[in-house]
Amino acid sequence: MKTILPAVRSFLRYLAVRGVCDPVIVAGVPTVPRWRLADLPTVLSDQQISALLHAFDRNTGTGRRDYAIALCLVRLGLRCGEVAQLRLDDVDWRAGTLRLTMGKERRVSTLPLPGDVAAALVAYLQESESRTDDRHLFLQRGRAPHPGQALTSSAVRQIIRRAWARSGVEVPSRGTHALRHTLASHLLAAGADLKRIGDILRHRNLDTTAIYAKVDRKHLWEVVQAWPDQTQ
Repeated sequence: MKTILPAVRSFLRYLAVRGVCDPVIVAGVPTVPRWRLADLPTVLSDQQISALLHAFDRNTGTGRRDYAIALCLVRLGLRCGEVAQLRLDDVDWRAGTLRLTMGKERRVSTLPLPGDVAAALVAYLQESESRTDDRHLFLQRGRAPHPGQALTSSAVRQIIRRAWARSGVEVPSRGTHALRHTLASHLLAAGADLKRIGDILRHRNLDTTAIYAKVDRKHLWEVVQAWPDQTQ
């Protein structure tokens, strides 16, 4: 319905411009309501995440790069654009942190760098054949289309989609956003509050993080009301 109704509305506007119908009829096409926070986040199981990470051949340079990218998405909840924009100077190896510079406002956020992510980055960087003067962390490899240049957010997205295809595992979504949802749900299950989760995911508004309250079954059971007895 969200696809059909706008198309009908657009077609009727065209007919009205051609003089075939009264423009008033366009207002008769209803809109599809979209209730705020109505959707549930897509959460992947530990087995599904493990299958994704095992889909990379870490014996090759490309596989090591893609595995490091996947860990940044899985363990840090980075967006594709954030991964593509990472630079070598953003990694503080001594402090064990990763710096993100986001948006037009150039807001800076610092995240702790987990040991497995750091190890994957080191394995990729030490044997990288495509390292050039470009300071971006993740570069294209091989001969085509532009070896040595920074990956795009679209390329990061395709890396994950191809890995899901190789894994042979059926998942509700092969998009990278499901990895952010999964991280948030794991943090919630580990006892992190919504404010902490919002900080880690770099949400600018706590309302964006509120959707995860609906999958917090432990605390929902504490506030659930008894179903009224219809026989009384």
